[in-house]
Amino acid sequence: MGFCRSGVSSGFSGGSWIKTFTVYNNELYASGNFSRCGNLEVSNIARWDNNIWQTVDDGISSKLTYASAYYKNELHLSGEINSAGTNNTPYYTIWDGTKWNFNKFTFDGSPYCSFSFNNNLYIGGIFHTINGKLVNGICKWDGTSIGGFSSGVQGYVSSILPK
Repeated sequence: MGFCRSGVSSGFSGGSWIKTFTVYNNELYASGNFSRCGNLEVSNIARWDNNIWQTVDDGISSKLTYASAYYKNELHLSGEINSAGTNNTPYYTIWDGTKWNFNKFTFDGSPYCSFSFNNNLYIGGIFHTINGKLVNGICKWDGTSIGGFSSGVQGYVSSILPK
């Protein structure tokens, strides 16, 4: 695929890394903390079209993207995100293939993981509220409303797996 051959690089201290891979619209999306894929200048996200690396709009301004998930024909990205493209989007953003959607979710802390299962999107992390609803670290989005899990969790959620 050429990924390891061309590598990634970053201007950030501590090195460059890709934290997540997600297939979206038959392309591989890589996100994390990096400013180059091979010879292509990017901003923490790039897509591989099975031939070359490409930019994703103006990219993401972040310390680190922790998670990505494919849900209902959208690419959901979460972490220490400041903005996507030219829009301020704390902690969470959604790519629909042509533009960023930054108004769907508002967190009071950082979401670390997301997982799509049975037409629901599960999001976990170190947050107490999403869209003003108390969920304590884990929630479920059914495409219409946010649901919590009883009183949530003590601490934070760093991964979600189906049974």
